[in-house]
Amino acid sequence: METEEDVGCRFCKKVAKFNCQSCNYILCRTCKNRHLKYRDIDDHYVVQLKDVKKELMEERCPTHRGKLMELFCKKCIIPVCSSCVTEKHNGHVFGDFSAIYSTALDFLKQKIFTIKKELLPKCQSSLQALQKKEHTIQNQIAKLTDTVNEYEKQLNGDPSDVISFYKACKTEDKELSLPEIKKNEQDKTMFQKLYKSTQLDQYIRLAAAAQSGLTGTSNHASPRPGYLEEGDNSAVNNEIKVPVVKSAHHISCTQDGNVWVSDNVGNLVLMDMSGNSLVKLATNGGDEGFHSVTTKGELIFTDKVNKCVKRLNNHNDVDTILKTGHWKPTCVFSSPKNLDIFVGMVSDQYAKVGRFDKKGKALMDIHSDSQGRALLKYPLYLAENINSDICVSDVNKHAVIVLDKLGRHRFTYKGDSGDNGGFWPHGISTDDQGHILVCNSYFSNPSVQMLDENGVFLFIILAKKHGLQKPRSLCVDSHQRLWVGQWHENKVCVYKITI
Repeated sequence: METEEDVGCRFCKKVAKFNCQSCNYILCRTCKNRHLKYRDIDDHYVVQLKDVKKELMEERCPTHRGKLMELFCKKCIIPVCSSCVTEKHNGHVFGDFSAIYSTALDFLKQKIFTIKKELLPKCQSSLQALQKKEHTIQNQIAKLTDTVNEYEKQLNGDPSDVISFYKACKTEDKELSLPEIKKNEQDKTMFQKLYKSTQLDQYIRLAAAAQSGLTGTSNHASPRPGYLEEGDNSAVNNEIKVPVVKSAHHISCTQDGNVWVSDNVGNLVLMDMSGNSLVKLATNGGDEGFHSVTTKGELIFTDKVNKCVKRLNNHNDVDTILKTGHWKPTCVFSSPKNLDIFVGMVSDQYAKVGRFDKKGKALMDIHSDSQGRALLKYPLYLAENINSDICVSDVNKHAVIVLDKLGRHRFTYKGDSGDNGGFWPHGISTDDQGHILVCNSYFSNPSVQMLDENGVFLFIILAKKHGLQKPRSLCVDSHQRLWVGQWHENKVCVYKITI
């Protein structure tokens, strides 16, 4: 019996069982015998196909004919052979091509299985429910149309008939109502989970709107504070004045509930929830997201003057982790997954994000898309999402640029339709559900916005209504509390978000 793993013979398309490694032909038993009969057997090495599955995943180099492409260049995102490494990819970072290929196959097969077996049945069930509601509404529309026609017909009758009809209608008005779709929290939760686990963005957005009464757009004059735990009138759980600094340009949360806060001239202070200053530090950082905290509790921060990234360990000793050459570091982020370090950098009119391991060894440079176009202008803040996406806030592009873990461009978010033409992204962070939170510092319509992991706008979390004037920094800590700082005052506000 043929299975999904069966491969067709090169000549007759029957199930292949053999591989001629000299010709790289996939053959059935009959064609294999014919192949060897008319060729010198000593020059052809034929083996069973099941023994060479790994070779079938490999490709031969188009530049150096005959050589297998056994490596994968992580910088250029292409498979290469050993000759390519020395000629065009010297100094790049490589992975095993067959391993990456196998991982990609497993990922795609699992996605296909999940969609076919789990997501499609759920979508079909939801669609049937919506169609049933549509049928109910259509019947109600037909009844209302008939009622309107009857009313219009009576308008042309005798006055006595009109009065009689009017009295009859008054007694029956209570039975006349507009069609209604009730909000159902269970349906809403189901759609949110479905939305998170699939990429059928537009369908789920419309379905969620139908079920929960939400629209896909926003109005900053009427934000949605209901997504803050304390509600509209008491959204701030805690307001903390920050000593030493004059503003809150960047915030980095620690695992033990404390936060590092910096101003626009590189002053850094570690404080607790009561506002007590624990550690003070003067740096050569600027007004960007120039510091981050590792999962080990160590502070890393950029030094623009010396063009390097430094570390303050738990013993308050400072050392240099890595140097950025002629590139000026603007922002930094420590990956909670593996302690890799992401650094945003600029040089003249160019910008990039570099990825380094925890010891400072360069792993990847990200500066352009697959077409060679520049991705960044000025990376201001950085964050890594739970799916390993790299989220970059670029104020000069007026956009949030999101890259996958290999540095490939996933999407660009340029603000919600309610931003009235102004989107100045600054502080950026992510939560444990993969949502992206970003400050919009546009002067006439400041806000904190929430996107999903695919760049679809979800909610306005905070706006002018909640006291925002010049939001600059934010951070979601391990307790899913949202810390927000502004650039005109030395205090941070702490919120608890529930979705």
